[in-house]
Amino acid sequence: MDETIINSLPESSGVYTFRDKEQNIIYIGKAKNIRDRVKSYFRESEKDPKTSRLVSNIENIEIMLTGSEKEAFLLENNLIKENSPKYNVNLKDDKTYVSLKLTVKETFPALYITRDIKDDGALYFGPYPHARDVKDVMKLVQTVYAIRRCKDTVFRKRKRACMLFELGKCLGPCAGHTDQQTYRKVVDELVDLLSGKDEKLLKELQRGIKEASENWKFEEAKQLKEKYLAIKGMVEKQRGSWS
Repeated sequence: MDETIINSLPESSGVYTFRDKEQNIIYIGKAKNIRDRVKSYFRESEKDPKTSRLVSNIENIEIMLTGSEKEAFLLENNLIKENSPKYNVNLKDDKTYVSLKLTVKETFPALYITRDIKDDGALYFGPYPHARDVKDVMKLVQTVYAIRRCKDTVFRKRKRACMLFELGKCLGPCAGHTDQQTYRKVVDELVDLLSGKDEKLLKELQRGIKEASENWKFEEAKQLKEKYLAIKGMVEKQRGSWS
């Protein structure tokens, strides 16, 4: 590989792709500093047998810049799943990482933490590189969104609402305390949050706070403000942990 090409690479976070002479993708990686990371592959002292074989087949390098290491991690993961490069092994197994599963096909969806991603019609969010990250998200969700937590097998058999309903932490769909439309509205807002549309969600909450206050609905405004601050705090914490 021409050293001029390597030295011209940016010192930014992103994803790099190695291709062979047939232009097949043979390896995909992420880096906080793309130039330094790619250079490391060509240092003789750092080559193990696998790396030596990889380097001998590199004919072209492509890069995709990202705004943060978190974005690079997620992009790398998705590209590896999509392309299954010959020399990638760590991210081919989805069970290595933790994701959130939202069972949107259910009449009253639930949100679970999982390592097992299936083609079952559910929405999966992530993956998250650390279990603590997904637990933080789940904790926030359970604080501000009153969706059910029980497993499907328990939910289908339940006739009376559990203590979470009494505490205001669940809308109680098992016992008919909410309708599908009301519950789905909560789920749709949750999808926006987990899909990264937090700015849109926060603006809608600000609008709701203003409208409630103008209509003298102060208790509703207070609840919306608490939700707004909780979500804003989580978003800022996540961004800060990856900066």
